[in-house]
Amino acid sequence: MIRQSFTPQQIVESAIDFGAQIDPNTSINILPTRRGSAAVVATDVGQWLMKYADLTVDATEKGIEPARSVGIKNEAIHLGELPLSLGPQLLHISNTTTSVCTAIEYIAGASVHEITKGQAIKPYELVKNLIMSVSDLHESGILHGDIQPGNMLVDVNGKLRLLDFEFAHALDEQAIAPGLYQYLSPQAAGEIVQGHLLTLEEETFALTMSSLAILSGALPIARSSYTPSRHEMLLRLADKPHYTTFSVSEENIPLARDLIGVLESDQYSRPTSPQELMGAIAVHLL
Repeated sequence: MIRQSFTPQQIVESAIDFGAQIDPNTSINILPTRRGSAAVVATDVGQWLMKYADLTVDATEKGIEPARSVGIKNEAIHLGELPLSLGPQLLHISNTTTSVCTAIEYIAGASVHEITKGQAIKPYELVKNLIMSVSDLHESGILHGDIQPGNMLVDVNGKLRLLDFEFAHALDEQAIAPGLYQYLSPQAAGEIVQGHLLTLEEETFALTMSSLAILSGALPIARSSYTPSRHEMLLRLADKPHYTTFSVSEENIPLARDLIGVLESDQYSRPTSPQELMGAIAVHLL
């Protein structure tokens, strides 16, 4: 039995195909996500996240689909290389000349902001867990490429998990631009405008920004009714640092102060790895 709601027919077909491999008699419930090209598929024997992209879509008319297919395939490659403790498990990929569809382990849990607001886990504990997780990821030879609170959650066992590896790449590969400009250093913002590539150091900067965002419960740049283009925003960030608008609770002020100190330090003296960042703020994480 299939129940569908605002989901591409291709995901339905792929879900049926993949579900049949697990149990031909299982019922399938397909739930839409915020993206029309992804859905959570729930069955009698478990859940998984399915992502789909149509390679035949005209990019000039339809937008992101061709680029998204690259991200989906890239995520599948790197999830296949990761230890299970570092990211969701890749369960299935269907790759044809016209489309790509993946089935990925669905991780149930809550966002880091939901966790900190509910006081289930102290923010500084999440910061420590995040830095350790990214450090382990780098030790496995992979950069995430889009470190930010929206790409992580705390699972039902209280473990912080990294998600959305569409921008991931090997440490020895050239990096592509990450998804959110709010987590870039001013230097990287200028480099991206000029067409330059990102580095391991920039992932550490994004990790520092994300740690500060976890403490404050807010994005580095507040949302507004006016949203400038990415190019305009990158030019603005390249001209002026953008990490001084945080408000944190009194108990987190010492840690937040040191994180801001890291961000405001000279680009040549900032931590260049999660291990160096941990060393810079270790006194607050004991």
